[in-house]
Amino acid sequence: MSETLSRILYNNAGEASAAAEETTYDAALRSTQNYLSQHHAGTLAETVLQEQARETVRFLIEQYLTAHKVYAGGMSIQELTTRLYRDMAGYSILEEPLADPGVEEIIVNAYDDIEIVDEGGRHKTALRFGGGEQARDIARRLVRLSGHSIDTAHPMVDAYITTGVRVTALFPPLIPDEAGAAFTIRKQRLGNVTRDQLIRWGTASEEVLDFLEACLNHGVSVSIAGKTGSGKTTLLSYLLNNLDERQRIVTIEETREILIVNPVGDSGMRRKSVLALCTRPSDEERTDIDMRALLRTALRLRPDIITMAEMRGPEALDAQEAARTGHTVASTLHANSAAQAYARMMTMCQMGAVNVPAHILMGLIVEAFPIAVFCRQMDDSHRCITEVVEAYGALDGEARTRTLFAYEPTKDGGSWRRVGAISPKVAERMRNNGAEEAAIRRYAEEPAPRAAAAKGRKTKGMAKGQAISEASEG
Repeated sequence: MSETLSRILYNNAGEASAAAEETTYDAALRSTQNYLSQHHAGTLAETVLQEQARETVRFLIEQYLTAHKVYAGGMSIQELTTRLYRDMAGYSILEEPLADPGVEEIIVNAYDDIEIVDEGGRHKTALRFGGGEQARDIARRLVRLSGHSIDTAHPMVDAYITTGVRVTALFPPLIPDEAGAAFTIRKQRLGNVTRDQLIRWGTASEEVLDFLEACLNHGVSVSIAGKTGSGKTTLLSYLLNNLDERQRIVTIEETREILIVNPVGDSGMRRKSVLALCTRPSDEERTDIDMRALLRTALRLRPDIITMAEMRGPEALDAQEAARTGHTVASTLHANSAAQAYARMMTMCQMGAVNVPAHILMGLIVEAFPIAVFCRQMDDSHRCITEVVEAYGALDGEARTRTLFAYEPTKDGGSWRRVGAISPKVAERMRNNGAEEAAIRRYAEEPAPRAAAAKGRKTKGMAKGQAISEASEG
C-alpha cells in the first residue's frame, strides 16, 4: 500500500525507537500501528480474507513489541499482542464469514441485522454487533484499508480494500442513528473457472460457450449484461482464460477482479500476453486516472482484446469507439435483458456525447457490440445465461435484435436452444478474423425448428417464456 494510505490509516504517528518504553496502551497502539502501516501495510489488507495473513500480523506485532521493548498497562507481551491485534486487524463477529470462501457477500443493514450471501442465496444470520458504535468501528477499520476514511462529515464510502474485495459503507445521518452503521463487503471469486464448472453449475451449455469463445477469438465484440451477483464477471473471466493464447489481452478495472492464469511454458516464458491495468481515482483532476484514460492508453499497447470490467458511464463511448476501430472489446454492464443492454449502453454513451443524435449513436453501438449476453441469478440462486442476442440494426434510436440462444426451463431442469442464426455481417467479420468456414456455417445456418437442447441443471420458479424475448424484425 502507498504512503498516503499509511498516513490515512494510522494518522502518521511516529515510530518508537528501539530503546523506547511505552507506558500507556494508546501510545503502544499508535507506535505499533505506524510500524505495521509503514512496513507491512499489504499484509494488513490481506487479513480481510486470509487467515495466514492474520497469523502473520499477530507474529509481527509480537516481534515489534519485543524488539522495541514496548509495555503497557501491566500486560504481558502475549496479552498486549492479543489486544493490539484485536484493535488493529480483528473484525469481531465478521472474522468467520470473511474467512469462509463460500461466502460471497456480507450485508450489514444495522448493528443487529446482518445477512450473508453464499451459494444458497441470501439469508439472515444470528450474528450481531454489541451496539452501533462497534458496528461503526469495524466499518471504519475496513474502509481505512482502502485508503479512505468515513465519519459524520463524510458518511458514505464505496471503495476496494484489496484484490477482489469491495466495501460500501454508510454512517448516520444517511441512515438512522439507531442502526449504527450499514455496510456491505463483496468478495469476488478469483481464479480460473473451468468449462466443466460452468456446465455443472447450470450457467451455460457447451454450444453457448463455444459460440462466445468463437466471437471473441475472431473479432466480434461482446457485452455481458445482468444485475449485481448474476455471474457477469465470472463468465467474462472464463472467456478470457480460454481464448487463443496468441491474443494479446489488456484488462481495465477499478480493482483487480479478473484473474487470467498465465502459465510458464517449456521454454520458461509466459505462454500468454496479458496486461492488467487498474484506475487510480483522485479528487484532483490532474492526478485522476479513470477508465477512459486507461482505455486511451490501452489502444497504444497493441491489444487484440480489450476488456473493461464494467461500463458504468461515459467510458462506454470510448469502448464503442475502440470496438469500431479494429479491436475486440469485452465488457459487462447492468441491464434487465440482453436487448435492453443496448439502450443502457446508449444512455452511458450520451454522458460523453451529448450532441450526437440518438439514431446515429445507436447505430454506432450496434456496429461496435453485435453480440449481447444476459446473465441472471435464478430463484434457486444458481447463475445462468438466459439469452444471447445479436443486434443487426437500429431504427429510431432503438436496437433491432434477434435471439440466437435461449434458456428454457423445464420441470426436471433447463436447457439451451439455438433459435436463430448470425447475420451475414457477423459471419463476414468472423471470416475476416480467421474463423474457419465450418465454424461460421455452424452458427450462420438457421437451426432446425426444435434443435436438440443441451441439458442444464434444475431450476425453480422461472415463469414460462421469461428468458425468451426476440425483437421483431418488422
